[in-house]
Amino acid sequence: MKNLMYFAGAVAVMLVGLVFTAAGRIFWGALLFIAGLILLVHWNTISYRWQCKSCGAVFSINMRQTFTGLNSFRSKLLYCPRCGRRTWCRSVVK
Repeated sequence: MKNLMYFAGAVAVMLVGLVFTAAGRIFWGALLFIAGLILLVHWNTISYRWQCKSCGAVFSINMRQTFTGLNSFRSKLLYCPRCGRRTWCRSVVK
């Protein structure tokens, strides 16, 4: 429930940013939108772990990897800390 509220708060901040932008307050709108995006990336970072397809290791990643990693639905191209291979890792809910 706590994670759902965090997610909803991040989306709400982004929506308020869009409203501010539409109302002509471009600086504040962009600032709020970016803040909401950062909150959303942080939510994703703390809510999921990743499982290596090669060795089965389950590991966490940092916000930079969450934001910049190549994604597909429910998987992300990552380097496994245990086997060192770059594979499509499956997301696992914490």
